[in-house]
Amino acid sequence: MASRTDDEALLVELSQALGLEYEPQDWGIINADAGRLEEFIAYYDEHPMLSSTQRFALGELVLASANEVLMKTPEAELVSLSTFLAQHAEDFMAEVEYWETLGDVEEFPLSAWLQENLPKKVE
Repeated sequence: MASRTDDEALLVELSQALGLEYEPQDWGIINADAGRLEEFIAYYDEHPMLSSTQRFALGELVLASANEVLMKTPEAELVSLSTFLAQHAEDFMAEVEYWETLGDVEEFPLSAWLQENLPKKVE
């Protein structure tokens, strides 16, 4: 049996801490949970010593969970997500940019939300 990489071990550790399934691919999407969005945001805020790998994965989980919220309640305001992104989006900007470009608003309503709510960068 092959040993896990450091990144895999960090993701296993994060999975265990949050009581989530470990999955090496699409971890945040597989574990997305609209009902736990606030918990995931709080965990991120309460654990400043997370590794960059864990911050990126948890950012993906927060975004995927926010998408689930919007699928259930399209009019949700997601104030906590706005605050979270203002404070932490730089930790997982590639993931934010990915979600922002998804075009299918039926399946990915977060895409439109991000386009409307993310501050635009001045170039």
